[in-house]
Amino acid sequence: MTYNYKSSTKKVISIQKINQALILAGGEGSRLGAIAKNIPKSMVEINGRPFLEYQFELLARNGITSAVLCVGYLWEQIEDHFGDMFTSASGAKLNLRYSVEPRFLGTGGAIKITESFIDELFFVVNGDTYLSIDYQTLGKVIRQKGVVGVTTVYENPKKDMIDNIQVDDDGFILKYDKQQPSQALNGVEAGVAIFSKKLLQYLPEKIPENQKTSLETDIYPKLIDQRQLAGYFTNIRFYDMGTPERIEIISEVLL
Repeated sequence: MTYNYKSSTKKVISIQKINQALILAGGEGSRLGAIAKNIPKSMVEINGRPFLEYQFELLARNGITSAVLCVGYLWEQIEDHFGDMFTSASGAKLNLRYSVEPRFLGTGGAIKITESFIDELFFVVNGDTYLSIDYQTLGKVIRQKGVVGVTTVYENPKKDMIDNIQVDDDGFILKYDKQQPSQALNGVEAGVAIFSKKLLQYLPEKIPENQKTSLETDIYPKLIDQRQLAGYFTNIRFYDMGTPERIEIISEVLL
């Protein structure tokens, strides 16, 4: 299956769709308290369904056929519930594979151990975030830019979130900082990205014991320095289910 789009020269180009997504679903959900007691964070029910089920439906609608779940905490519950295949409401099939962290490795480390079975281009999705965009558009952007990665950036028009990312006029990320807000920051990282397999070159071969590697704090700065991380602006709001208050909000959104 291919998608057609018009380039700046008005020429119609066909590109192969991207089939694979990695879901970072190893979290404990400690901020959820009793809601996530003894279950993985991504298995918390929203309107009577595990949150992961909504993500699977969204991936299937976007033409994605393979999901790698980067898991850790009580991951067997996820496998027991979903097995190795998810069938969406429309009948689309999503093949499921589990990549189990031997210990908490951080977001970068979780991606690193998928090295032997990830595709040349793959999406990365936070296991506690929902963003209903056209995923395949990110595939167009990464090919146009020729970069290692593209992350979605919420425009935050009402400024009701704290901006944590700066994108320049050419679409390249200049800064990513969750700790020190500034006037230069002009959007919010929205929980969905796409990477080429070249990302693995920026990850350590081995993560020492008692250490972890964060995609956001350890790898993004390297990509930014080399102008290898681009941003894709969207005005579609993302939602997460990381606190009881946010679960109430996302429950209304996903009705």
